Amino acid sequence: MKKITELSDMNGHMTENKQEEDTNQYRALDDYLARRPLKTVNPTQRITHYLIDLVCFYLLTFCSLVVLGAIAISVKKPIDYENENTALIIQIITTLLFPVYYFFCESIWQKTPGKFFTKTIVIDEYGGKPSFKQMVLRSVSRLVPFEGFSCLGSDQSYGWHDRWSDTFVVPLAELEAIEKLLAEQEEKI
Repeated sequence: MKKITELSDMNGHMTENKQEEDTNQYRALDDYLARRPLKTVNPTQRITHYLIDLVCFYLLTFCSLVVLGAIAISVKKPIDYENENTALIIQIITTLLFPVYYFFCESIWQKTPGKFFTKTIVIDEYGGKPSFKQMVLRSVSRLVPFEGFSCLGSDQSYGWHDRWSDTFVVPLAELEAIEKLLAEQEEKI
């Protein structure tokens, strides 16, 4: 199977031809096979994903802490939130929940809530669902300091977590176009 970055598509461009006998000109469309550029999400969509997912993550964290507090009260050992050790434990739990949130959402739906909102999806280099290993690597990569900034700076937003896991975030319309091209190429074989 071909990688989605190696797919070709028919393109056309106009050429002008002059006829020798009179001054009439005509244009012709010349078709040619060219490598098809992959249309990934743009930085604005990435920021939208991040903000929506951050709100969802904080809601998840808050709910987790409320449940933890309710359990502690029910066993008559209330949590002392002013204790430095408790604060450290909460910080560690929150830090570990961050990649778990992404792993859980993207492993099940290939999307996070932010990607549902923008109608985008995570795919592997063959246009399919990423493997378990790719999802783990993609999720853990988000813990690298300043990793979020790696998605900025170009129209084809491709962050470190995408590069290191060989995954792409594409609009659903792009995935449909990829699947159509892959099906056409399978028919030719």
